This record gives sequence, C-alpha cells and structure tokens, in this order.
Amino acid sequence: RQAAELFHELSPKEQFIKASEQWEKTKQNPNMAANIYSERLKIRENFDPYGVFSTSVTALSEEMWGKYGDEYNGYCIGFKTVEICKQLKSGFGLVDYSDAPFKYSLLDDRDDKLERLFLKKTSWSYEKEFRFITVGIGKIVDGKVYAGRHKKFTVDVVAEVVLGHDLSQENELEVLKIISEKYPENLPIYKTKIDQHGKLIKELVN
Repeated sequence: RQAAELFHELSPKEQFIKASEQWEKTKQNPNMAANIYSERLKIRENFDPYGVFSTSVTALSEEMWGKYGDEYNGYCIGFKTVEICKQLKSGFGLVDYSDAPFKYSLLDDRDDKLERLFLKKTSWSYEKEFRFITVGIGKIVDGKVYAGRHKKFTVDVVAEVVLGHDLSQENELEVLKIISEKYPENLPIYKTKIDQHGKLIKELVN
C-alpha cells in the first residue's frame, strides 16, 4: 500500500507527528524532495496512463501562427469542444500559467496530480492553451483497451477551418479539395487577414 493511503488512516495527532518527523528529515536534507521527484520522473509508468491533446482558445494569435502555423503558410482547425471531448474520453480545461512552484507533498500523493497537467510557466501564456486530458491510456476495461494514445475523430467534431493568408495557392486548393470531399458542405472556412489597423482577423471564404 502507498504511504499516502496509510497517512490518511492516521488520526490528526498521528498525522501531525508523522508530518513533523518528515519535516525534520527534510531540513536535514533539503534536496530530498527534489531527488524523490526526479526519480519519479524517470519511471514511465507514472506518465503513460495520461494523454494530453493541446489546443488554443483562439485562431487569431500572431504568435501562434508564427510558431505553429508556418508564418501563415499553414491552416488551423477549430473543434466542437463537447463533441471531441466525448470522442477522446477526456476531461478538459484552460491551462493555468504561473511561475510559482506547484504543490507537492511527500506524505500525500493524492493532492493535485491532474491539476499539474494544467500548469505551465507564464512565458507560454501567449498560447492561451486549452487542454484535453485523457486518463487511462492503455487500461484494459472489460477485456478491451479503454483508450489508446493514437486518436481518430469523426468529421462532425470540426467546427471550422482557418487558412493562413500566406498559404500557397497550390496548398490552399489541396486543402479545400480535401474539405469538399470529406467534410460537411456547410463547414465554415475562413482565411486570416491583417486589417487596416494592423489587427489579425479572419474572413469567411465560402
């Protein structure tokens, strides 16, 4: 049994004594917690059950187009949140950007495992990231794999497609051809544009 489970079975007084003993050990060896956590990072089984699908809440970020959209030579796919969440068998939420150390306890391993998957340093805040988290990757339920790491989604979870305004004509025609063949006829298709005020916008093209 894990130490965290045993700790929670103790009385408040016993928990206080145990925590005090641990604190004395920590003061004698300040690097102990960091070393223990570093060792946990080396064990794949601690992370393999989790799947993370990262998206953004906006298609109109100049930084995102520069970093992930090949300087407007690519395209962006917008998803219907609830529908894709069902297909991914996931939870979801906004990423919390902070440079403060996250909570970690040597005695209680139940505190914030999932919350840590929604943490990122403030230097990444421009991404406005929205994550889908699937727990149970590779787990066998009723003789079947509950969720695999490689995911496929049906076309009806796509809400829109946004083309970069520097996408080559050849590539644009190829993307539009695929959309016309595989996606619903009424799927909104946009193209980015820098307006007269220097603001990034998107215009409907279909």
